[in-house]
Amino acid sequence: MIFACGVCGAISPTRYCSEHGGSNKRPSSQARGYGAALDVARDQLLSTKPMCVKGCGTLADTVHHNPSRRRLVALGVPDVDNITFLQPVCSACKAREAAAGR
Repeated sequence: MIFACGVCGAISPTRYCSEHGGSNKRPSSQARGYGAALDVARDQLLSTKPMCVKGCGTLADTVHHNPSRRRLVALGVPDVDNITFLQPVCSACKAREAAAGR
């Protein structure tokens, strides 16, 4: 299996390239750039749209950036955690997408 380094995005046989330790330990959400703004936007979105948008019929318990947060940052979007770019999803659907590499 091939991965993109969790810090810099470089291709690596592990979750992190050799420059970033080759470790499988994931940096904290704060270290990855998520913070209080996302928490507020997530809570606001889940209170108004409680169902998972993936069509599984369950309650959403987290959010998904669409387009991806990485893409928004690359495009220079100043407020990537704006509710406009978030979709309500359940943890199971989010994990399924992550495993599929989307």
